[in-house]
Amino acid sequence: MSELMQVTGIGFFAGMLGILTGGLVSPRTGRRRFFHFINRLEGQPHSRLYDIFAEFAAGLLIAVICFDLLPEAFLLGGLINSLLGIFLGLLFMLIFQNILVTMRMKRGTVSRCFWLEISLFCIPAGLALGASYPADGKIAAAVTLAIVLNSIPEGIRYLGNDSAQRGQKIGIAASYSLLTAFGSFAGAFLTAGSGNGTSLLLSISGGALLYLCAGVLLREDGTIRGRLPAVLHILGILLGLLLAVCT
Repeated sequence: MSELMQVTGIGFFAGMLGILTGGLVSPRTGRRRFFHFINRLEGQPHSRLYDIFAEFAAGLLIAVICFDLLPEAFLLGGLINSLLGIFLGLLFMLIFQNILVTMRMKRGTVSRCFWLEISLFCIPAGLALGASYPADGKIAAAVTLAIVLNSIPEGIRYLGNDSAQRGQKIGIAASYSLLTAFGSFAGAFLTAGSGNGTSLLLSISGGALLYLCAGVLLREDGTIRGRLPAVLHILGILLGLLLAVCT
């Protein structure tokens, strides 16, 4: 039980740290405007800052998935079990994103869309943390860093929004953290004492997060152009590779 509480707490604070950091560095947050040099970039600084963090964080997340999560899944459960989990993760994300697109076309579903949208990252990332925590603490540490860095763009998007009131921003940060904590708890609870279960859940979360990177974080219609997106993406991958090699 103590291990479940530990990983749940780590998931909660990782999500909270990332989204609050995103809110702090957003050029549109309150009277204190951090990172004034972002305003010198072309276009809207809010959107550009989001894309800069998203490109780097996506590279790191892909590296953590490919160098840590999936190798551990193959090691624990074998080829067939891991491939099944990857395809299930991809399938779940396709279904959820189709539901989200359908809901956006209907009136009165804005709040539901918000919950589903933030769940697309929080729950798979939390599952990866919860499943990896008992199996390998080093992998769990890399996943935690990936959660923090990938939460920063969401903090920029939601907490840096001028139209949101203070109470709404607190609710968003709490919801984001609680969903990550829920995923962490579920991942640790479902895989307790089961090597095949850990492998399946790691591969499911890995497949889901890979889809998220390719389909959401790496946007073709982003505000940054030229070589910068590729450079940021590669730097994120290199950081993930260093984490895998040095830990």
